[in-house]
Amino acid sequence: TLDPDTVPREVKALDQMAVGKYGVQFLWSDAHYTGIYTYKVLRAACPCIICGEARASAKNSNGGSGSESGGG
Repeated sequence: TLDPDTVPREVKALDQMAVGKYGVQFLWSDAHYTGIYTYKVLRAACPCIICGEARASAKNSNGGSGSESGGG
């Protein structure tokens, strides 16, 4: 898990590229481009109300298993 306090504030995503139908890879302003972020992981980390409600709905419909479908 990434600790946001360890990332310099000036590091930003400059570009992105789809990786198959399951994720995305970013080019960061510090010139690194390692890591593939799956839509499932991004959806699970999304703080918006819509994604939060979708997670709660999925958890309730799966008997509390917390299983989530990937976005994309």
